[in-house]
Amino acid sequence: MKLAVGQLPTRNTVAENAAAAAVLVRDVRDHGAQLLLLPELFLSGYRPEAVGADPDRWAVSLDDPRLDPLVQVIQECGVAVALGAALQDTATGELHNAMLWLSADGGVQHVYSKVHLWTAEQPVFTPGDRQAIVHFHGLRLGIGICYDAGFPEFVRSYAHEGVDAVLFSSAFAVGPEQHRYGIYHPARALENGVYVAVANCVGAIDANEYFGHSQIYDRQGRCLVDVAAEDRFGLADITDENGVELVDYLSDLRPAMSGPDQFEG
Repeated sequence: MKLAVGQLPTRNTVAENAAAAAVLVRDVRDHGAQLLLLPELFLSGYRPEAVGADPDRWAVSLDDPRLDPLVQVIQECGVAVALGAALQDTATGELHNAMLWLSADGGVQHVYSKVHLWTAEQPVFTPGDRQAIVHFHGLRLGIGICYDAGFPEFVRSYAHEGVDAVLFSSAFAVGPEQHRYGIYHPARALENGVYVAVANCVGAIDANEYFGHSQIYDRQGRCLVDVAAEDRFGLADITDENGVELVDYLSDLRPAMSGPDQFEG
């Protein structure tokens, strides 16, 4: 299955971001992709405070008419899209930092709410309390968002469920976050024997600059795709095992060890 990781500069409205995604859907379709992964809070841009201050402008619902043009292009092209969005629960009014799944048949699902909220997100969003696996083209795809990747247990839990890949929508900015970005994703791939893909924001959003470099790692933590900041997408086949034998960390782990011995030095 060919997966595309996309990154586009943020526009000024939800409708403009959806329209930009529609153009990208056509482009990745022409390169054989069946699924397009887009960054965290893609439809609003990564601006949690603004979302909290004006949810009518920046948050969406599952039947939001601003998504209709994107859904139509997805149906036309037969490419599913997983993207980040600020989702407002119409029953409770709660806001979620969510991953939406827009399927090729026109359906729009809320498949995941971010469990591990970053500092600026905590006053705005209600955290999720469970993980999500999407069954797609014969694969089991675990879903995560940005800071989730910093917790080894998060991806390990998916590995115990037999997922083939874990997909992250993310918003890592220029600065100290770049160091963590380069560690989280290959480590999670290698230690769990799963593909890991991350679609990262790019360009200026309010006071921050995002560096792009959306990536796909194979089951050994080797980088298959690293999208330069000036490029819009990259893609890889995440069903090609390359005939490589994996280290089975899950089977070799000894979780029942007693506490450590302690010595005077």
